[in-house]
Amino acid sequence: MLVPSVAAFYEFVLKGRKRLGYRLQMDTTTTNVAETDAELPGALGYAEAGAAAGKKNLITVRLDDHAPTVEEADANRYPFWETEYAYTAGEPAARSLSGSFLRFLTNQVGAEILRSHGLRPCPELANPARCQPV
Repeated sequence: MLVPSVAAFYEFVLKGRKRLGYRLQMDTTTTNVAETDAELPGALGYAEAGAAAGKKNLITVRLDDHAPTVEEADANRYPFWETEYAYTAGEPAARSLSGSFLRFLTNQVGAEILRSHGLRPCPELANPARCQPV
């Protein structure tokens, strides 16, 4: 079973309930989490929905009978999602590696790569303001 992140899991799924656990295993990528959970009977993990897609022996969590998809989250029917932010110490220089990477993420090629991994660029959301840090 996969859900997006530990903080979001505690906030939106457990909702203040007592946390019980017997084994904690941290993996470096959500793909690793998805693969480990698919192989370990009874495992509970959290990762991006795209990492779970097509994994044999893996069940994703439906909330109020809504699947964990970008479309359901964007329509406010699947409340368990998070925005990924990129932080810099000030405005990066135009020709810096960080500045170039941030521009890449927001241009057409970068947006296509995000979409290919089941993600949606903020400007394409029904309410892009949801992407703004609070």
